[in-house]
Amino acid sequence: MLETMRRASKTWVAALFIGVLVMSFALFGIGDVFTGSSERVVAVVGDTEISTQEFDRALREDLQRLRQQQGLEISVAQAHEVGYDRDVLERLMAQRALDIHAKDMGLRVGNDTLRRIITSLQGFQAIDGSFDINTFNQYLQRMNISQQEFENRFRLDVVRQQLVSAILAGTRAPSGYVLALRRHEDERRAVEFAVLTPEALAEAGDPDDAVLEAYLAENAGIFRTPEYRSFTMIAIGPDQLGEAIVVTDEEVAAAWEATRARFSRPEKRTLDQIVFPTREEAEAAAARMAAGESFDAIAAERGLTPEDLSLGEVPKGDPLVPAVAFEVAAGTTTPAAEAQFGWVILRVVSITPGEEKTLADMRDEIVAALRRRKAQEELDPIFEAIEDARGARTPFEEIAQRLNLKLLNVAAMDAAGNDPAGAVVTGIPGDPRFLQEVFALDAGQESETLLTQDSILYAVRLDGITPPATKPLSEIRQQVLEAWRVADTGKRLNDLAADLAARAASGEDMADMLRTYNVRLTSLADVSRTTATDDLPAGAVNLLFRAKPGQWITTPNARLAPEGSDEGPVPLMVVARATSVSFAAAPEGDTRLAELGGQTAQSLAGDLLALFISDIEAAMGTEVNSAELAAIANAGNR
Repeated sequence: MLETMRRASKTWVAALFIGVLVMSFALFGIGDVFTGSSERVVAVVGDTEISTQEFDRALREDLQRLRQQQGLEISVAQAHEVGYDRDVLERLMAQRALDIHAKDMGLRVGNDTLRRIITSLQGFQAIDGSFDINTFNQYLQRMNISQQEFENRFRLDVVRQQLVSAILAGTRAPSGYVLALRRHEDERRAVEFAVLTPEALAEAGDPDDAVLEAYLAENAGIFRTPEYRSFTMIAIGPDQLGEAIVVTDEEVAAAWEATRARFSRPEKRTLDQIVFPTREEAEAAAARMAAGESFDAIAAERGLTPEDLSLGEVPKGDPLVPAVAFEVAAGTTTPAAEAQFGWVILRVVSITPGEEKTLADMRDEIVAALRRRKAQEELDPIFEAIEDARGARTPFEEIAQRLNLKLLNVAAMDAAGNDPAGAVVTGIPGDPRFLQEVFALDAGQESETLLTQDSILYAVRLDGITPPATKPLSEIRQQVLEAWRVADTGKRLNDLAADLAARAASGEDMADMLRTYNVRLTSLADVSRTTATDDLPAGAVNLLFRAKPGQWITTPNARLAPEGSDEGPVPLMVVARATSVSFAAAPEGDTRLAELGGQTAQSLAGDLLALFISDIEAAMGTEVNSAELAAIANAGNR
């Protein structure tokens, strides 16, 4: 869990320059950096503050994303224990430092440019491709911000991206470093290994209750139930309104004509290109290729690397690429052709066919989109009616009956959206912010009337909280006993494997020792760093490439129970060694070196950006309120 959290948190540098204009759609609680201060502050960057509210919401959003994407159930307090909250705060401080630096440099985006960008965002477009003011206003309502506030925040995003793009322009990876990475990938090892199973161990009796009590105390987290919350929800959405909404054939036809280009996918080709200063040189090179010389030979003659040649994947119709590139077969080259920046010869590396959709293919999707749009327009008066009723302190049950809303009572749900039996709670909005909202309420508290990304209006009343708890041994004895058996078996197998490896290192023959346990060695040739099998897992392969040839390594493994079985995984141990080392030859037309160059350049760009941010933060001065961080963690543990 810790490794996954740290890996997720460390992507913030890349997100700052890869996620162009994406972060504006996660504006949940991000304040304007150049407006006043808050009573509670978690950090200071220069002369601006990061409020506790801003940080708390950003942290909870991150944790909710981990729940949805990784299945990790992490509390604010646990995030604090492993330092994940610090990583989130570092990201906020980095963004703040970039915003201040951009302002000091005088970077800005004009109102016309800003509005042109906003109105072109696909999330705010109607089915006919035009800017949909209703969708935009519903987004503002869902995020609980004004149009001016949205534009202010979006403006910061655009300027930040301009600054970062300028910092990282032209970042390239050193060719020697990329070649070393490729050799690292090409390394192969011949290995021999064996798998030790529980059958190699003597029978062990079951422990008494004192041992199980101690095991339960040491591993209480494994047996702890999550926090559950009971709540009542009122809701209405397009699906409830949609059946009464009529969409005419004329409306469908008009929407299709306006958007049909969206549903057509042009052919794409991955291309290499040699640029020549004159037409004569290009035609001479084309003649040499026609006579049998290779594209790569002529490229090498001109001192070009694979990175220099690669155009990547381009769509048909790209004005920078001559049309002839889409007239030749894969693996072949074009004649000399005039491009925008000179004469070129192109090689087609691969082809991705295009696709043309018809109205018949897309009719159901268009009808559904038009119906949702019409339904969204009908939600505005319903929202007002809900707000009026809630302002008059009308109970949820009465509001639902009066306005024909969906009423849902949930007796118990955890933060992942599951009930105590582990089943997914049905009937709740799919928007991940719904779960976040439920778990941000106190008992008896009601949420605001909110709008999800799917245009579902809802409000929640939290009826009760059941805190996490560990059941006594008497109630879960069998569960604890089974877990202890697995742990004990794993420990004894680990001890056996370590003993065998130590004896082999002292000169004993591994094959002879394994025969005592009716186990044989298995040989594998040409094992790469990415090789993984059921018997030789990735962890074992990683250790084999770190160890010297001939050195025995040991690592745990597990055999999964058959599908549908109630049994848990069976612990195993692997003993293995590499017997020889070799290097694979690159295949003809290999593009991996170019890919590594691109990936390495991206990694270097992330490091460069991190250094730049560190430098400007040092110049501005930063301060973290550690006591406030701890207070947030303590509040999240209650």
